[in-house]
Amino acid sequence: MMQCFHFIVEPVKNITAKLKESRKRAKNEKREPLEENQLFIVELARDLNRVCQRSEVLENIWKLEDIWPTPLCRAFILEWASLLESKKRPMQLDGWPEESEWRKQDLFSENEMENAKRTIINWTKDLRAQPEQSVWPGEAVAQVLEDLQAAWRSRHMPNLLTAMELLMWVLLTQGLDKEAIPQQWLIWKQRTQKIGAARYIPHSVRQKSI
Repeated sequence: MMQCFHFIVEPVKNITAKLKESRKRAKNEKREPLEENQLFIVELARDLNRVCQRSEVLENIWKLEDIWPTPLCRAFILEWASLLESKKRPMQLDGWPEESEWRKQDLFSENEMENAKRTIINWTKDLRAQPEQSVWPGEAVAQVLEDLQAAWRSRHMPNLLTAMELLMWVLLTQGLDKEAIPQQWLIWKQRTQKIGAARYIPHSVRQKSI
């Protein structure tokens, strides 16, 4: 029983400690402190960057150069928690999920938000057990990540959400054809309405879709 209690409480303690650290850093650097959901995204980006090769683009997120607005962070957390919970069910759109019901309704409670975070935290526990730089995303994804970083730096896209999406999917589909992921991502974006939907299509993906 105590082990179960520890399992639930420990992630909350970690987030609380990170929030305190973030506020202290923000005060020293004279900027606004991160909100809890923003910090969650920062830590997730750090975890993905640690395990995935050619994922330097995510350093812009966990080094606080690309700070997402809170509504985008919440939407991302809910979306990917939903995907993690349903990954054993057959996927649609050649591997990419259809739009979730919660997104259509645009309604969610704080309890649902906390459950979503716990789902992702549980997934990252397995991720953290993997050796550093142990996952190769595939050359196609690596090229897209470089394209995304260049586009973001030149302000052709508002954030690096797409980079996070691609690397999350790489990790969820290990053993499948990674070279097809960028094209599947484009199909997903074209057929579903999502917060932060791509206004910018990476050059390497656009070429293959012609």
